[in-house]
Amino acid sequence: MVFAGAGAEVPAPMVLPDFPRNAHHRNFWYNTRSMELKAGYAAAAKLIADAKRVLVSGHLSPDGDSLGSMIALVRLLRAAGKEAWATADPNALGKPGFLEGASDIIPVRKLKAARRRIGGAFDLFIAVDCSSFSRMPPEVETVAK
Repeated sequence: MVFAGAGAEVPAPMVLPDFPRNAHHRNFWYNTRSMELKAGYAAAAKLIADAKRVLVSGHLSPDGDSLGSMIALVRLLRAAGKEAWATADPNALGKPGFLEGASDIIPVRKLKAARRRIGGAFDLFIAVDCSSFSRMPPEVETVAK
């Protein structure tokens, strides 16, 4: 999920029709779906390209794949010249010290203070391994919206 900062346009979520029953309709369905995905990827790529400050989070009580996805995306964004940070609840992380970059994660309780310290709001919020706002830490939801 990619959410833009204030004033940015975000494409509406895609709603898929029932899977088609015959070959002709299946081909049409796949081609249409492919075009929708390409448009969604292009919109997300533009949001990322236009952003300067990016916040990345995963779901509540992040497991290894959520944590690894956050760290990897932050590293990619930084390599692309963006200011990027990951945030999570450190009490829910267990012992992720073996992951390089885990020590850079901003604790969710310190997110508002960190935002002030970096000099303003985030341009873009990206949720990884998370299907909805209800699965994110509540502290992240208020900053991301």
